[in-house]
Amino acid sequence: IAFGGLQHYVYRLTIRKGPYLESLYPLGGQRGDTVTLQLSGSDLPTEQAGVAIPRDSHHQFNLSLPNVAANNVTLVTGDLPEHLEVEPNDVTDAVHPEAVMVKSGMVFNGRIDKPGDIDLFRFSAEAGKTLLLEVQSSRLGTELDSVLSVLSSDGKQLKLNDDLAGGIPDSRIVWKVPNGESFFVQIQDQFDHRGGSRFAYRISVSEFSDQHFALKLPVDTVNIEQGAETKLKIGIDR
Repeated sequence: IAFGGLQHYVYRLTIRKGPYLESLYPLGGQRGDTVTLQLSGSDLPTEQAGVAIPRDSHHQFNLSLPNVAANNVTLVTGDLPEHLEVEPNDVTDAVHPEAVMVKSGMVFNGRIDKPGDIDLFRFSAEAGKTLLLEVQSSRLGTELDSVLSVLSSDGKQLKLNDDLAGGIPDSRIVWKVPNGESFFVQIQDQFDHRGGSRFAYRISVSEFSDQHFALKLPVDTVNIEQGAETKLKIGIDR
């Protein structure tokens, strides 16, 4: 899968009968809420399932569904309100706006459900604020190679991002709001011939803070005898 191979490229292959969950929509939800999930896969006993997300979950919640094969499926959790797209939502039309009006400080959930699909979310933001708009999709196991844009109310492109650093196909935009009008978030796949149930995404829109830090370890492996303990020196770049 990484165009390589050595003795550490090991795997386990299991072949069996029974239902299998390939993908779900939406990819997450707000802590304390009950989310109705659309399930996609093989021989599933149901196409929808209601899942209560615990209030004490952290950034993800391991999903377990009755009568569905226990392959690893994870829901992302957070504290921001959630919004689900309603199709069609691909036209910036002031007279007949298809994009639903929402606020910053939210998570937009949607899918590029067919080739060439483009999704738009209209939102309002306070002038002078710096916003972080971030896509979570490929990092959650989907096939989407997102392209994220911010458009003005008349459809002009103000900001665009394709991939994160390191070749991650998800997108991220840090953007200072120029005025107090409404704007659009636009998302599409890099290739207009792709789309379907496995092209779901989450876009979080929140206020950006430039106060952050990164942790670094001086070594990438540590040998510890069984039953013993050791100390790690951690560097912090503020």
